[in-house]
This record gives sequence, structure tokens and C-alpha cells, in this order.
Amino acid sequence: MKNKALFTLLIILLACSAVAQDWQVIDMKTKVDLLGVSFLNRDTGLVVAANGFFLSTVDGGKNWKSFSSGLDLPLTDICHLNGNTIVMCGANGQIFRTTSGIDGWQNVSTGDSTPYLLDIEMFNEKVGMAVGLIGAESNPVGAYALRTTDGGDTWNQLKSMGLGYSGIDYDGKGPVFLMGWGKLNYSEDLGYSWKSVFTIEGGSTSAFSMQGASGILAGPMGITAFTRDRGMTWQLRKRSTGEDYRAVIMLEENIAYIGGEEGVLLKTVDGGRNYLTIKTPVKFSFRDFDIGGNRLYAVGTEGTLIYKELK
Repeated sequence: MKNKALFTLLIILLACSAVAQDWQVIDMKTKVDLLGVSFLNRDTGLVVAANGFFLSTVDGGKNWKSFSSGLDLPLTDICHLNGNTIVMCGANGQIFRTTSGIDGWQNVSTGDSTPYLLDIEMFNEKVGMAVGLIGAESNPVGAYALRTTDGGDTWNQLKSMGLGYSGIDYDGKGPVFLMGWGKLNYSEDLGYSWKSVFTIEGGSTSAFSMQGASGILAGPMGITAFTRDRGMTWQLRKRSTGEDYRAVIMLEENIAYIGGEEGVLLKTVDGGRNYLTIKTPVKFSFRDFDIGGNRLYAVGTEGTLIYKELK
């Protein structure tokens, strides 16, 4: 029995080591925190940085070109609609848009510099949203959302549906999901009208991801939860109060990754019920995931970009 237990432990350790070797580091030649990533395919991608710069590659990260937004403010997220239309957002309500690939960027911000935008998504060629936080003396973590119906040329503010929004998720088929503090908002008409359900009582979430009927949310103090019914009910799976989770991506209905502070990377293959801790080739704090072709990319602090090939 003892030999069998030692053999099982050895297999687990070897599996963890093999998983760590699956991740490759791309040298970005910068130590500036990378806050968002979007890959149109395996080779063509963009990352946005905390210093107001963004970087572009067309060869899977072998070479990069650096561009400035013209403002010394963090850019937090970026979204490829196609090879031509790209949108990105950031602090002080920044929104930029191009319809000619990497060139021809326009500042299409509303003029309201109070929100800190965290996430931006285009649902189709016309409709998209940008969401984040807005601080006020009466409500320091207010929810802020903008919606466009003209391809990102103009943006209109939506009525608040609770406390701070952490992100948007849309798989191209089902509802649009908008995560707030303890509440999941969802829309069947691309953000025109909304319904809400509660997630976990009193829990703030930093990130979430949906895939079909499955979904996973994560946040500070080691909070994780999962749903199997499109977010209508959630089951809490709290791990460690010492871990802070910042990014989530679901690859399939049962397979997902959670990225956190200080190099924490978790993987689930049962829809969020259990997690395996993954060792990464470098220690950094995760900020965003994206899939490009058959690659999973992740970005974070200290100018870090890593990827793994998906089977």
C-alpha cells in the first residue's frame, strides 16, 4: 500500500511538471504590466499596457511593434472584431477604435473621464459594450457601462444595475453576461434589456467566464464558484483566503483556467468543482487570457506574456 501511494504521488508530480513545461514565455522586452490581450488568430494579436502603450504582432509573438495611445494612462482591455475593426479601453473613460487594422486609431471616448473601464467587447459589427467602475463619495465602487450600436463610433451610458462591473462575456450564440458585485446581469438582445440573478452572497468577483451552460467566477480571498445552468444558480467553492484571483477563461464546458496574483494558476477539468495548481515557467500576476487559434495566451505583471498549445 505504501509503495502504491508513493507511485501515485510520483505520477502526480510528473504530471504537474509536464504541465508547467507546456507553457512558453514570449520575451516582450518590457517590464511594464500588461493588462489585456486579444488574438485574432494564432499569429495576429495585440496586448495593452499600464503605461498607455499597446503592442502588435503578426507572427505569433516573435516580433512586436509598439504604439502609444497618446495618453499616459493605463489601457486595460482590447478586442478584435475582425482583421480591421479593433477597440480598446482604459482609465479615465478612454475608448479607442480603428477600422483599418493596426493603423488609423481614433479616440471615441464620451468625454466623461470619471470611469475606470475594465473590459470591452464587440458582439457583432454594430453592437458592443465597455464596462467598469466609477467612484463617488456616496458609492465608491459604482457600476458603469457603455453601449454602442454603430460599430464603436459613439457610446451611450446604460442605467446602473448594481455595484462595480468586472467584465463582459459573450460566446457569439447565447446571452450577453455582465458580472457585478454579487450579481450576474444577462441580456438576450445584446444589451438592450437586462435581467439579473444573484451569484454569491456578499462576494466580490474579479473575473468570470461562461461556456454554454457552464460558468466560473473568481475573486479576492480565494473565492471561486461555478454554475451549470447558465448562471441561474451558483455553487461556492472557496479555496484559500490568501489567494487573489484576477482572470478566468473557460475552454470547454468542463475545462477552465483561473489566474491569480503571485503566480497562482489553477486548472479545472470538472467545471469548477476541483482544481489542480499549475506551475508556470515564470512567476507573475495574471491579468487576462485569450485564445488565438490553437493557442491559449495569458498576460500580466512585469511585461509577462505566456502561451500554451491547445490540443
